[in-house]
Amino acid sequence: MNIYQPTYDQLHTGCVEIADTISRGPIKFDYILGLVRGGTFPAMILSHRLGIPMIAAHYSSKSGAGDNKNHSNNLPALYNGQTVLIVDDIADSGKTLEEVFKYYVLENKCVTFTAVLYYKEQDNGIVPDYYWQKIPTESEWVIFPWEDLTVAK
Repeated sequence: MNIYQPTYDQLHTGCVEIADTISRGPIKFDYILGLVRGGTFPAMILSHRLGIPMIAAHYSSKSGAGDNKNHSNNLPALYNGQTVLIVDDIADSGKTLEEVFKYYVLENKCVTFTAVLYYKEQDNGIVPDYYWQKIPTESEWVIFPWEDLTVAK
């Protein structure tokens, strides 16, 4: 299996570029929702750069490609009309982002957008509103600095 291991510095650069794109746009977010575990780092950087409060949410699709399936999902309540940016490290299958996006749009009636560092192109599923790098479906496995390398083996 081919493995790509970005550094913290590279990922910080990606977060800054996403923040700059958001700051030049017309959308004003009430909250940044960081998906624990992988979305915590980019959400924190975006929160600081944009001056927007961050909320952590424990959620991982039970059917997606991620490795964090053995926990309870817990999404904080947001309210009708609030504008939220859901942040994760990667949209691999896109299942986690899609499920959380639908929850906030359908259940909570929020104005909802998504951001990731890496977006793996898919024929179906959600396309993030903001991403730093688009990678082909067949590209190598991305191992982030906060992950255990043995997970990919």
